Amino acid sequence: MSMRGREEEKQHDVGEEQKAGSMTRSNYARRKRRAAEARNAQEEKRYQRNNKALILMAAAIVAITLITRWGRDRSIVYATAPISYEDAVDGTRNYRDVLRLFANAGFTNLAEGALNDLKDKGDAQSGMVCDVSVGGNRKFSTKTRFNSTAQVIVYYHSPEKTEKDGTDVNPSAAVQTQ
Repeated sequence: MSMRGREEEKQHDVGEEQKAGSMTRSNYARRKRRAAEARNAQEEKRYQRNNKALILMAAAIVAITLITRWGRDRSIVYATAPISYEDAVDGTRNYRDVLRLFANAGFTNLAEGALNDLKDKGDAQSGMVCDVSVGGNRKFSTKTRFNSTAQVIVYYHSPEKTEKDGTDVNPSAAVQTQ
């Protein structure tokens, strides 16, 4: 074989190696590209899962807000105390006047409580308010709001009831609803 033939043969072998190497490089690049695409696909799936989770959490928050906010009974009517506790029990107000004030303010569950604590029927304190309870509260002002169906009890001084008067002696029967 001539020198030229050997060189051609070497070049041919080098060319084959380059082709083989380039195939390997293209396979490597292809594998690398596929791996990157797989990572991107996984990241996209993770992103979608996270988005779904965020959307579900937001929907849950909205649902809870709607249920708690709009699930309330809207028929509840509030009324403001027409008189403060201190003004009601100052010793100058008749129990009927105080009951009328609460009725005009929108309260519907009114009661009165006679204390039967006066010895003399003609005592000046008879009928005067000594205590007021609105929904069980004895501390309230003219700015205090209550449910309009909260029980308002006005306790007042009244003459003692005796058996010879034919009236009830039981002090637990002092609270009467109107």
